[in-house]
Parts: sequence; C-alpha cells; structure tokens
Amino acid sequence: MAKKYKSYNSKITVALLINDEGVLREVNEIINKHYPSGMKGDSYIQIVGRWTDFTLGLKAIGDFKPTITIIGVCIKDDTGVASLARRVADLLPDTCIFVIGAEKDPDIILKVMRAGCKEFLTSPLESPILEGINRVGESIEFKSRGGSSIIGVATFKGGSGASVLSLNLAVALKLLNHKDTLLVDGCIGGGDIALYLNIKHKYTLRDVMQNLNRLDTTLLSGYSVEHSSGVDVIPSLGFMEHLKEVSSDLFKDKGAVQFLFDFLKTEYSYIVIDVGHVVSPDTIDVLKLMDATLLVMTLDIASINNTKEGLLAVEKAGFLEKTHLVVNRYDKRYAKGLTAISVDDVVKTLGMPVLCTIPNDYFTVVECVNLGLVAVTDKRKSVLAGGFLDLAELVSKEIVGTSVSQKD
Repeated sequence: MAKKYKSYNSKITVALLINDEGVLREVNEIINKHYPSGMKGDSYIQIVGRWTDFTLGLKAIGDFKPTITIIGVCIKDDTGVASLARRVADLLPDTCIFVIGAEKDPDIILKVMRAGCKEFLTSPLESPILEGINRVGESIEFKSRGGSSIIGVATFKGGSGASVLSLNLAVALKLLNHKDTLLVDGCIGGGDIALYLNIKHKYTLRDVMQNLNRLDTTLLSGYSVEHSSGVDVIPSLGFMEHLKEVSSDLFKDKGAVQFLFDFLKTEYSYIVIDVGHVVSPDTIDVLKLMDATLLVMTLDIASINNTKEGLLAVEKAGFLEKTHLVVNRYDKRYAKGLTAISVDDVVKTLGMPVLCTIPNDYFTVVECVNLGLVAVTDKRKSVLAGGFLDLAELVSKEIVGTSVSQKD
C-alpha cells in the first residue's frame, strides 16, 4: 500500500470527472478514507466537485480551479478520453490531470499524456491514487522551497559557443549549489556535448522521447550518463544519425515535451538544456516552455543582427521577460577600438540588458574540448572558468532565485 502524502502546508483540491457511477464512488471513498476532513498532520485534501456528466462538469470545473482533476471514461475510448483531457488542460493549465484507464495500453497512455495527463491509473485504484497525490504534494512542497528550474541555452547564430557554455554552466551550478543537476543536449542537427565531455553512451534524447509512456526514475537513470562532476547527461543524436531522420520532430509534440519537462523537474533542481542554434519555430515553442532562456551571442554584426531578429520572434511568442543575453568570447582589449562593438552598443541596439559576459579564452576552450575537460573544474584558475562561475551565480541568484551555498 502506498504511503499517504503528509504535509502541514499544502492544500490540494480534487475534481472528479468520471461517467461511471461505481468508479466515481470508489475514487471518492478512497480519498475520503485516507484524507478525512480535519485530520491533523495530513495535507488538506478536499474533493470540490463530482460529475458524471462531462458537459456539466466542464462548465463548472473552471470555478473551482482544482489542483488535481481525475478523469474516468467507462468505455475503452482512447480518442474520447484524450480529447476530454485536452479540454481540461486547455481550460485549467495548472491542474494535474489523472486518467483512469481499463488497461495499460501504451498507445492510449501516450495519447493521454500528449493531451496533458500527468498520471495514468488502472485498477486496483487505491495505491495509484495515493501515489499520484503523493507526487503532486511533493511537487508543491518542492516548488514552495524554491523548486527546480529548466534553463535553456540557445543562439541565433551558429558557432557562438552555446554548447561549451551549457556544459560549463551545468557543472558550475552543481559546484556552487550542491544540488541534483541534469544537462540535456537538445541540439537539432547533431549535438556535441557527449564528445566534449568524452563520455560513452548508448542512449540519446530520442530514446527518452520515444518512451515517455513508461518513463520513471529508474528508466531515466538508464538513459542518462553521470559525468565525473556529478552532473547527469542526456546526449543528443550523433551527426550521422541526424542525417537519417528529421530530428526537429522530437520537438514537434509540445504536449510530450511539456510532460518530459514536468517529469525532469521532479528529479532535478537544475536542468540545463542546450538547444543550440535556433533553426525553426518548433525550437522557439520549446524555449517558451522553459523557466528561463540564455541567448548566447558574440560582439559581431552577424550575431547582433541575428539576435535582434530572433528577439522579435521571442517577443511574439511571449517569453521575452524570461530571456537573458549572454555575450560570449568577450575581450575588453578589443572593445575600445574605433571600429569595435561594445556591450553598451549591444544594449542600445537590442533594447535589453546583458546578463553576463564570458571572457575570450580560445586556447583554454580548445584544450578542454580536445581533452574532454571542463573549464570550471579542470581549469579553475582560468579567466574562462571565472566567467562561467559568475554566470552560474547570476543564474542561481537572479534568475532561479536560490542562494549559492558555496563558491569554491
């Protein structure tokens, strides 16, 4: 039997949209049995509405804004239940949707997850319901303590150094905060994170996306590789593998991507995703799902022009306030010449501040890439390492909003 979720702080409300009277009664009894009103020491869990008529339920449920919505369809109708889940998700983006199914059919599970479902429950229902409530409660508590954050790293001009920045940022966040950290290589066109870190791997992000219907902690740990820094890494496809398939298809299903992000946030405090060169609207849509995006650029006309145009797309998509500029390969010795472009010029041209500048240290970068080293741990006295550590501290304090426990 699953343990009940216990908390002194969280209030969890539940709505039931179940068109089978027997199942509705069973779910109602399970929740009331384990969470009777006024029970001291348990989270306050209240059923705010019960509907067997989906039309009436959908009209009324918006007024209650439940933490959890449990959906049950008495016949095996994956299209109908997925459609209902999607309507609930559109109406209540913040509710956690549980779907009760007759059997664990992978096709049905994938359809409802893509529609916005967080938990798929099968009979006997008692343990799955308690476990689902437990996960929701723990997620609420986790967020109240600072939560977890997904940080996207992207660039509108290839060759700007976004991948090297991503891996050093992830390791620096781990080093400074001592919290579970994941680095995901999400580069479309073939990522190089695994190569730069000199790690051997069997699985890639594609394997994760293709197995969302059975993703759990154990499976995720099998798909990721632990780097010597303590950061877990999910590699991208190799370049030749990308030539065989359209890798951007991995990001076309926004429901699946959102499901993955929600799951990763229950496992890690920091998730750094190297998106690399933004090449399609799908990439913009994925960046919108992240908690923050670092746009990497350099002080040259092409990079500034591309970034300016890219920011228009970001603004149109509605996440400009979550986007931050990082100037890479900055060398103040060359920023004072008559023809040089300064950080102030960037600020004036793009109309937004620069979060951080990363010093230009070409030889350290080349040495690290060729030898599978990480600047912040293996070249800690370099100006490059100092720049990455400064960026990680800014991300921790100003973007994520957590305190840095130690800067070694």
